[in-house]
Amino acid sequence: MAASSYQPDIREIPGHCYAAVYWVSGAICLPARRALQDHLNQSEAFLRLRGARIAGADSELSFLALRRDSISMIAPSERAERLQRDGVGRQQERRVTCLLEAGVVTGTLELMASLRVSDHLMREAGFILLRDCGLVWAARRAPLPFASPVPVLLLNTRHILGVTDTPTPR
Repeated sequence: MAASSYQPDIREIPGHCYAAVYWVSGAICLPARRALQDHLNQSEAFLRLRGARIAGADSELSFLALRRDSISMIAPSERAERLQRDGVGRQQERRVTCLLEAGVVTGTLELMASLRVSDHLMREAGFILLRDCGLVWAARRAPLPFASPVPVLLLNTRHILGVTDTPTPR
């Protein structure tokens, strides 16, 4: 029997993943027509990275399978429109502050207009997308591989210790 020549249509999104205490930079591999947020919320145990570089290491790895549930945040290098799944129903933007073990993230979350932030997060079991993010890094952590503010961060809700609405300045 001949081997299959099927090759799935894959795209790569460059970015930085924070897992445990390491920043890992590389190209996240995902199906071409799938939003990154949807891809991260799949049940596969590992995220595929090409051209991976672990902060502090001397060499680049051609491939790295990174355990998905170890990742607390991802800073992709692509516009948010290509990263987020389409919302259902009328959406609204809310400023939120998220407490993580690694630090504090403030950003804009898109959610259904009728939901409170806490109700929205009770329904989310994976990664959420925040726009226009500020990041205050906890002491004794690996330095950020990018500048803050950050256009887009995807946070793993399993790593969020606390969340609150952030009042908008008047």
